[in-house]
Amino acid sequence: MSRFGFGLPYDFGISRNESMAGCGVAVPDQDHPNFLNPALLHFNRKVNLNSDLRYTYRTLNQLNQSELKAGSAGLGFLSIVVPLTNSISAGAGIRPYSAREFTYQQLRRAGSDSIGVRTRGLGGLSQTFLSCGIRIHKNISLGLEGSYVFGTLEDSVAFGVLPSYFNYTFISITKRKVSQFLLKPGVQLTFPFPGSETSFIAAGITSEIGNQFSLSKYNQFSVAGTGIKDTLEYEVPSSIPRPMSMKFGLGIFSPLSYSVNAEAEFTRAGNIASDGSGFDYSDAITWRLGGEYSPGSKRSTTYLNLVHYRAGIMIRDYPYTVDGKKVKDLRISAGASFPIVRKDTKFSRPIINLSVSAGRRGIANSYIGSENYLQVTMGFTLNDFLWFNRYKID
Repeated sequence: MSRFGFGLPYDFGISRNESMAGCGVAVPDQDHPNFLNPALLHFNRKVNLNSDLRYTYRTLNQLNQSELKAGSAGLGFLSIVVPLTNSISAGAGIRPYSAREFTYQQLRRAGSDSIGVRTRGLGGLSQTFLSCGIRIHKNISLGLEGSYVFGTLEDSVAFGVLPSYFNYTFISITKRKVSQFLLKPGVQLTFPFPGSETSFIAAGITSEIGNQFSLSKYNQFSVAGTGIKDTLEYEVPSSIPRPMSMKFGLGIFSPLSYSVNAEAEFTRAGNIASDGSGFDYSDAITWRLGGEYSPGSKRSTTYLNLVHYRAGIMIRDYPYTVDGKKVKDLRISAGASFPIVRKDTKFSRPIINLSVSAGRRGIANSYIGSENYLQVTMGFTLNDFLWFNRYKID
């Protein structure tokens, strides 16, 4: 739910990962970049450009309030990967880190009048990053990502005698401008599957380092309709806690054929004190299961055999509790990669990626509400840069 902490996290990776409910810590893919674990980047042996567009439609049901519906769209990912040597690749890009967009209203009676309190949250965080993956042994890869997170989180509380358009409404606005550097190391292991020459076992682990975001706080109080504004706080240094998460993944895969992924994410937050916002922090765990399959190969003559089909399911506990209840998220995802077939088979094919996810998150029959959502992501992966190939003249 976007009202907690720094907002709803976007931690599902590119559209390929989103098709499998966010799986991607252990199993590599040579056609798509995988920034969920920087140790996997060296598997990309061609210059790779990836861009994603995301659309989300949400329906929110809150206790004793009317149903709210909203849709939003925007850039989901923009990245480039460049192989430096046979065992090292580097990548860079920008992606959304979190989003906050919510409104809810509470009513109170004061004699014959109704007192309304409306709380609204806006804004979000973005992340620019630079990653590098290196193979230090035929079975072991290491990676490191450095990133800069920035953005503005805005909260406003409006209150007054309803209906508000007949009376002055007092508004309190708090803005928090975030800026923080983060590091994310990663490790990945690959071993031959016993008794098979084409299948492998993979394991991966990764975690972002840093348990809080630095920010500057602005606080303003105003009276609607009068032009009266008063700045209560300006550029006050502060911080916001960031629950620490560690991701583990196991998988079985055959390159360009199939993969089966099982992942767990543990979030340590029980040691963070409540900030008085109406919720408490708690430890949480997320489970993901995803897979992909392609019936043919790059030499197949039937187009449907070239498509990579994917699906996944996620069961998530957010690191927040409200009135002793966990904030949960259940998501089901599916998608596919559609190659753009070209006559020149010497180079890799550009790929159109599609992902569709549906789920429910929140707490039913509570004031924070239960949210049903549908998310569609369309991406484009270009990895056949003819001008990056070095030609030799006989």
